[in-house]
Amino acid sequence: ESSRSEEESEGEWEDVERLDVDSDATGKPTTSQAALEVQVVLQPKEKKGAKKNFLEKALAAYSRTLQQNLHKTHLLCLLAHGLHMNTQCDHQTMQAVLLSLLPSNLLLPSPPSNDSLRRLLVWYREEAHTLIKAL
Repeated sequence: ESSRSEEESEGEWEDVERLDVDSDATGKPTTSQAALEVQVVLQPKEKKGAKKNFLEKALAAYSRTLQQNLHKTHLLCLLAHGLHMNTQCDHQTMQAVLLSLLPSNLLLPSPPSNDSLRRLLVWYREEAHTLIKAL
């Protein structure tokens, strides 16, 4: 068994060229003028939770995209509602009905004055909610 383990241990060692070592005046060993180059290759370690971070980023990106799409849809709905209301306000019959509900003393003169606008707003705050419920 001992000869077998010696053969295995000899097989594990790598043959290396021997460097000539000189000693200086103090007796410390020095190397000759030959350049010595050492190369170390490190394997990158996989970070703990890398898969978790990847999944969190993917989920955040999906959530952000979903929120953006929801925001765009909401804006489109607001635009559609505004266009619908504009069409209703431009309708001649609707304008006639709303003007008939307005008291004659609140009809605006051609150049509206601050006083006439103030009276119209006061009337609207006091009476408009009851008229809207009636419609």
